[in-house]
Amino acid sequence: MSFIVCFSYGLDKDGSFGATNEARCEKAAALYKELKKRRPEDTWIIATAGMIPDFPQQQKLLCVMQWEALGKLGVPLPHMLPNEIDFESKWRGCNVLSTVAEIDAAIEIAEEKSLNGSFYAVSHWFHLPRIWWLGRRRGIRFVLKPVWSATPWKSVAAELPKWFVVLVDSFLLLFGKNGIGRRATQWARAYHIW
Repeated sequence: MSFIVCFSYGLDKDGSFGATNEARCEKAAALYKELKKRRPEDTWIIATAGMIPDFPQQQKLLCVMQWEALGKLGVPLPHMLPNEIDFESKWRGCNVLSTVAEIDAAIEIAEEKSLNGSFYAVSHWFHLPRIWWLGRRRGIRFVLKPVWSATPWKSVAAELPKWFVVLVDSFLLLFGKNGIGRRATQWARAYHIW
């Protein structure tokens, strides 16, 4: 079983889906088609992002925009999780917008469906170290699939301090320590590194 987690980016100022999200969906769709050749019934794409707070230009949930883009790229709706019924009944009230929330939602969706398998992370190259680290902290070993096109350079600068925490924590774990302590974890949450 293969789960492709297509991480969202946000929207353009006018509320449109944007080149960054389109590039991620294109990569996820290409990976879906590649994996489907090996195991046609056992490949799923997970997209769970919701509404951006205080952003009236947004007309649809991010995951609905992702589903539409993936559908145009040839991914059948039954192979996208959560399906619309599950989303309406369970996920509509949960506003999944952070990286850690998207990972937690993907794990929960796979567990609810009693599905085991490989998790693939599709996102931009600068985002993947943090996805890998957050996944490892939750017992998931993501296979990383970087997107290189349509890089939002302002986000690269914002990600650099987060890389520092990832490196320090990984270094401590490597040498048998418990990773960053409780105070550092609180600091990481306060600065949206989680």
